[in-house]
Amino acid sequence: MSGPPSSSAARRARPPARVGGAARLVGLARTSYLEATRQPIYGAALLGGLVAVALAPALAVFAIGEADAFVLDLGASALLSFSAFLAAVAVGAGAAERFGDGTTGLLLTHPVGPGTVLLGQLLGGALALFQAGLLLSLVLLWAVRHGPQELHWGVLSCALAAGSGAALWGARASLARRPFQPAALRAATVLFPLAFVISLRLGPSAEPLGRWASTLPAAPSAAYLAVLAGLPFAGLGLLLATRLGAGASAAGTLLAFLAASLPSPYPTPLPDLQLFWVGDAAYSGASVPGGYLGAMTLYALAYALGCAVLGGASLSAREVA
Repeated sequence: MSGPPSSSAARRARPPARVGGAARLVGLARTSYLEATRQPIYGAALLGGLVAVALAPALAVFAIGEADAFVLDLGASALLSFSAFLAAVAVGAGAAERFGDGTTGLLLTHPVGPGTVLLGQLLGGALALFQAGLLLSLVLLWAVRHGPQELHWGVLSCALAAGSGAALWGARASLARRPFQPAALRAATVLFPLAFVISLRLGPSAEPLGRWASTLPAAPSAAYLAVLAGLPFAGLGLLLATRLGAGASAAGTLLAFLAASLPSPYPTPLPDLQLFWVGDAAYSGASVPGGYLGAMTLYALAYALGCAVLGGASLSAREVA
């Protein structure tokens, strides 16, 4: 007669723990974030955006009115454009590739619904967008503080040190046979905010200041709204990805961005880009009310979540068909 099973045998016989819906959602979001940030197009678009925003002070010679406000207006417009571009090529096109190669179909064979898949991809894509947006926003604030005057070495030295440090960290990872881009991105996410804080205590000749430097009141809000504008287009890109291929999904999202940037006398289902533009506040020297920022945050979230809900229904119908 056999004795009671040992504790190790009991552990082996114990059924695996069930994964809750929240844990599945977090796992899907993390996977989507990693896939988005490891795409070469993500790194290329982010680098192009950083250069475009950083060049805003050099283009201030074409300003007719207030040059400092022109730098903010031009830099924020570039930031908004690259946010939408990243939403199209990294989020929407990336999701379409996973739909097309059967990865998403394989996920749906497990206890994961189409809505959960789309919501996880939206969360992961939004995290990738806001990480890029953080770096672009700091460069915009640097550009505004630098202004169109002579070289501001307090800004330039900190910005160059942060960029060089991130590149060196990525090169170090590459020499160790690890991917360059994720390592450089992680380093930049730490080094850029640190360098920005240090730069606020440095003057035009990199001399220490006895106070914190100031900038245009509307600059932080303009940067936030420009980054936030990419979120509705990420949701739209995911919705298109459920029915179109990667290239068509990215093209459709970019065409939607171009259409939304044009004035129209008729209401459209596209995001209203004029709501994310604070040029009037920039040129008047006013700050943007916190209530407006909160309302725009809710607007962007509602639009993106609505697209995710519609995308889940579209994906479900696609799988049934």
